[in-house]
Amino acid sequence: EYEMTKTNEYLLKTMNSQKKDPITHIFTKAIAIALTLNIRYVGRIQFGNFVQEDEVSITVAVDQNSQDLVPVLVRKPHVKSIPEIAAELNEKVLKVKHDKDED
Repeated sequence: EYEMTKTNEYLLKTMNSQKKDPITHIFTKAIAIALTLNIRYVGRIQFGNFVQEDEVSITVAVDQNSQDLVPVLVRKPHVKSIPEIAAELNEKVLKVKHDKDED
């Protein structure tokens, strides 16, 4: 069981200022912090071998006009504030939804 009072207060406070889904922004930050604290587990499998990464990036699946899910990458979210993550994700989501994302 987790104490979510401060999280709920934050969500209520930011609900009007954030364009969409502020819980995604909070979890992006939380997961990034957890991965940073366990950096030895951050990496990829390349030709059957684990290759450790030096930096944390989080990929968020975004709905593209109810047709498909598109990955949106946030680099170094552990050093960004939640509003910075929200702004970056919102900007990239708009590009994805209008088929203008180049990543």
